[in-house]
Amino acid sequence: MSLGLCCHWLDSQGKNILRIRQLRYTTFQKGGYSEAQIYQTYLDNCKILLEYLPVIFGAGIRSFRVSSCMFSLHDKVPRSLWDDGEIRKILSQAGDFAKSKGMRITSHPDQYCMLNASKPESIRNAISILNHHGWLFDMMGLDQTPYYSINIHGGRKEQGALFAQSFQQLDESVRSRLTVENCEFAYSVSQLLPISQELDIPVCFDSHHHRFNDGGMSVEDALRASMETWKGVVANTHLSNTPPELKSETKVSKLRKHSDKIYEIPDCQRELNNSGDIDIDVEAKSKQYAIFDMPRELGIIL
Repeated sequence: MSLGLCCHWLDSQGKNILRIRQLRYTTFQKGGYSEAQIYQTYLDNCKILLEYLPVIFGAGIRSFRVSSCMFSLHDKVPRSLWDDGEIRKILSQAGDFAKSKGMRITSHPDQYCMLNASKPESIRNAISILNHHGWLFDMMGLDQTPYYSINIHGGRKEQGALFAQSFQQLDESVRSRLTVENCEFAYSVSQLLPISQELDIPVCFDSHHHRFNDGGMSVEDALRASMETWKGVVANTHLSNTPPELKSETKVSKLRKHSDKIYEIPDCQRELNNSGDIDIDVEAKSKQYAIFDMPRELGIIL
């Protein structure tokens, strides 16, 4: 049972002070970064992770989603800029802290990271991104299990065979941690279950996405079916809400947006969290402030 913080830590003015720096491809193309600047960016990102894990834990949060931007452009630069002794040492220290405190570390590359994309180069890029996430978790010394999940969406509709083919090209450091999440348009939980069974990967249940694409399953049935795919590992789930000001909208593209806070949660998701049977990544824009409000406002255990 834990409510997970996603990537950022905000100050009282709403500014992200867990300041992971992202390198811009257009600037890189124009020669705007020296190798020394790139290396220092990666090193600083690792240091900020090590610095803030104790802060996050000290606030009572036991699960943290690492930013996928820590090593942006890693595939465009020499490996020595992101894989050296100092970076490995800091990542190992961050992992040691997380393991010593029982913190769950996860990651979630963006929706364009698809193993069944329409273009082969996009698939190659997705494999490179995911393999780098696997390397990162290995450097942190995290067990190769979906407890430390690397989560992606199902990708293009009705392309499960291509997903499975690309999955086999991933490093074991990724295959052993990969989870697949239901989405609003292409893959409901019921559509992911055959992929999960074939590849032996867990389904990460997102209750907000399920609202728009239920695949004929109730919230509770979909959540419990996804839990069974985790095979003894505490299932990770996602929670977000539509912003209140958008609830009168009819387009899913607007309804799918995330609100600042969490105003509601399915009863079964709250009860299973409170009983310790699932974890929940809280995908709300106000980050830790949304989490801190949930016990009082929604009766959920932190």
